Amino acid sequence: VEAAWQALLAEHQGKRVLILTHAAVMRVITSKALDLLYQKVLRFEMAHAHFTRLRLYADGEMSLIQHGLARIEATQIESAGLDAF
Repeated sequence: VEAAWQALLAEHQGKRVLILTHAAVMRVITSKALDLLYQKVLRFEMAHAHFTRLRLYADGEMSLIQHGLARIEATQIESAGLDAF
């Protein structure tokens, strides 16, 4: 997961990107974003088909913007200029 995350960051630097993945992968990424042990992130509720938003800063730091969003409309994805893959 870590290698794929680093590759994604390098390839899409400066862009908004939508990642569709399983909760375990989001837990790994969230643990890195918040500088928490993975075991601590296991306490976060990550329900099926929910969204987590992270912000990556130029210095490589990340912050949690939103977590546990139940849905996002396709028009929101398009209007945000996201790259979905």
